Amino acid sequence: MMWYEIVIGIFGALGGLAGIGAFIKAFFFVKQDKEAKTIDNLIKIIDEVKEEYKELKGEFHDYKVEVDKRVTFFKEKFDEIERERDNFKKATMEANRCTLPTTIEECPVVKFLANLEACQDCKKNKNQNN
Repeated sequence: MMWYEIVIGIFGALGGLAGIGAFIKAFFFVKQDKEAKTIDNLIKIIDEVKEEYKELKGEFHDYKVEVDKRVTFFKEKFDEIERERDNFKKATMEANRCTLPTTIEECPVVKFLANLEACQDCKKNKNQNN
């Protein structure tokens, strides 16, 4: 046998051992590799869900602020309408004292509403001065 045949035989044997080693590794460690890939995929999915949650949380916060503004606006409008309704009730209660005035300014309802309007103007002026 020639020396190069021995060298080729040794390399062939080493190659065969490497192939067997790769097969053994693949056979025994394939489950671990699969689990590692599954865990990596789950981590990616969790990260995506976290990002979506952050976006939805921000959108919900913006929506809540907008709704709170609307509720406040309409509550103020409702309170204003309630005050006006109460004032008109009071004005109509004054009507029972009416004795057919000679001028419209003598009518108790008109007087009440005029005084009320003047009072509201005073409040507006006071608020503007502050």
